[in-house]
Amino acid sequence: SGFRPKIELLQDSANLFLDLIRLDAGDRLGEVRFATTVTTDFGPLGDLTEITSANINDAKDEVNNLNPDGLTDIEGGLQRGLNLLTAAPDGDERRRVVVFLSDGMPTAGDDPTDPTFLQQFDNEDVKVFSVGFGTEGASGNAGIDVDLLQTLTNVGDQGFYQVTESALELDKFFVNAVAGAIGSDVIVDPIDDINPGETHTVDITLGQQDSVASFILTSDNPEFPLDLALRTPSGLEINQGNFNSFGDRISYIDAPAHDIYQVHLPIAAQANTDHAETWEMVIRNPNSETVTYSASALAQSSVHLDFLPLQSADGIFNSGEPIPLRLFLRENNQVPIREATVTVSVTAPRE
Repeated sequence: SGFRPKIELLQDSANLFLDLIRLDAGDRLGEVRFATTVTTDFGPLGDLTEITSANINDAKDEVNNLNPDGLTDIEGGLQRGLNLLTAAPDGDERRRVVVFLSDGMPTAGDDPTDPTFLQQFDNEDVKVFSVGFGTEGASGNAGIDVDLLQTLTNVGDQGFYQVTESALELDKFFVNAVAGAIGSDVIVDPIDDINPGETHTVDITLGQQDSVASFILTSDNPEFPLDLALRTPSGLEINQGNFNSFGDRISYIDAPAHDIYQVHLPIAAQANTDHAETWEMVIRNPNSETVTYSASALAQSSVHLDFLPLQSADGIFNSGEPIPLRLFLRENNQVPIREATVTVSVTAPRE
């Protein structure tokens, strides 16, 4: 990551999250800072605030103004986040999610593993997506309360956790957190290296039930930006030079650490209408250095697949041991689809 300070990497990933959430769609957001004291940083009255095109930059400003300071009151931060969700007048009718990010251990406040405290998340059907971010190339995950992250995952409504030292893996966490928060599906999210002058393509298969697709490219060093384009099923390339010709059907975000195309399906491309079948993310490296990147795609669809890995007795699956999975395939959030076929592909993580 070019030896950038950890706080900058955290801010990049949090801004990616903010660039992916839905604007002007009625979704609400709160940002909580927990150090020696706990504060609600986004929201004029300290409440959940509807996130819109008019105030999204205010939310980003609060993220960009974060500085590591003081102690770490994890319990206080989580309690404030839970209070924001439960205080909303129609909160019980909405999906409730806490996205918890920490790079350390609790050093202030009450015990966040207290069973009475944790039971609140279960009682209120709150999902907790938590990530511990270490220092790449340092002492691994030392200083991160991994047990706490796993405990938070097991309370509430089917959350998940991740521990990483990689900025790209942190980006992937936030992509998955957005998907979990708004009910989208992550189609692909590979990580790869691209050499100078190379072009890579990543296939994205969309279905007729998909209404909005987001194509996301992040890289490990903003000093060497990559070029991202899309190729539709009919073969048309969509890039920075022509996406505006599609009006509000396609938007593009060019941030220092990520690129995002959002496509409202279907789109009219010359004599064709592109929707389902295979799209391609076209990634080009115009730099003189090899760059590591992550390519992801999210789809908002009427068909959803929920994935729940079952825990082993000791929390660890040893080499060669089968890992049981529980999958729920639903349409319009109703009863499971009958006689459907689900194929699971396992990809080994990068060393």
